[in-house]
Amino acid sequence: MRNKKIVLVSCTSDKEKSNKPIPARDLYGKSSRFDKKIKYAESLQPDMILILSGKHGVVELNQPLDYYDHYLGDESRAYQKEWANRVLDQLEDNGCDLKNDVFIILASELYYHDLIPYMSKYELPMKGVNMYEDQKWLNDHIKPILKRENVKKLRSCRCDIVDQSPGYYIWWFHKSCVRDLLSPLPNVRYDKLIVDKDGFVALYVGIASKEPLVDRALWHICQNHTQSNVRTGYLSTLRQTISALLGIDMTQSEQEVNSFMDKYCELEWHPTDSGREAEAIEREELSSNYYPLNIRDNKVVSRDILSELGRLREYYRR
Repeated sequence: MRNKKIVLVSCTSDKEKSNKPIPARDLYGKSSRFDKKIKYAESLQPDMILILSGKHGVVELNQPLDYYDHYLGDESRAYQKEWANRVLDQLEDNGCDLKNDVFIILASELYYHDLIPYMSKYELPMKGVNMYEDQKWLNDHIKPILKRENVKKLRSCRCDIVDQSPGYYIWWFHKSCVRDLLSPLPNVRYDKLIVDKDGFVALYVGIASKEPLVDRALWHICQNHTQSNVRTGYLSTLRQTISALLGIDMTQSEQEVNSFMDKYCELEWHPTDSGREAEAIEREELSSNYYPLNIRDNKVVSRDILSELGRLREYYRR
């Protein structure tokens, strides 16, 4: 049987006051520190995330709880030891194997001191990080949850799996189409292109800062090529760019661009906490990486490429 990875996150004193039971994640979620710990835990892609509560012991994320005011540190050592024994029993009741599973504990020593002697495998990634440093530590260590999918699959399910949150996204093109696609552009630095291990090349980065990622994905993947959309500039920038580079006639663009995307493209997206965060990441990407299909704010690609790309886009709109 495979060993599981289990993250234990301590509760917080800053709770959401409610006159009825609410899910534990919402109860404790009023605290930005707790919220960031959960996001860090999720980025580790564990088998299970559980909360350590000074009152309830082990709590599941969606377990309904009433508001309470209780701190484990205010209790006697006898209570703390009894609490730890209760937690160990509850972990086993939740299907955890104290001898074989790996426990990643995001809590202070108060919570784990009496637990770890009974755990064969444990990690304390935040050990030594005090309460004044922990938010910075979490910001530095939270890894974006990467999602990437073939465009044909996204089109068939109408992007149901794309996040409702804001975020940024990267368009990847299979290497077999890249030179033909970019051939109208002068002096492309093929040696500077971002290439992954599967032979896909990152050519375009974008953001959804004022709308959900699902809406932006649908705009790029499924938008109709009407004359109004083309000539008013509302057509997806990426679809317009592909059409212009491939020299596709406007009246035939929608079907041909769909076919091209389905065959050669993958969409990668990263949810962010806010549109402002997505905008900052996009600026950083365009200041440090080579994306030849981006024009606005592109600091890396040469001006002659950007000028020609702009000219081709404009010509296509006529």
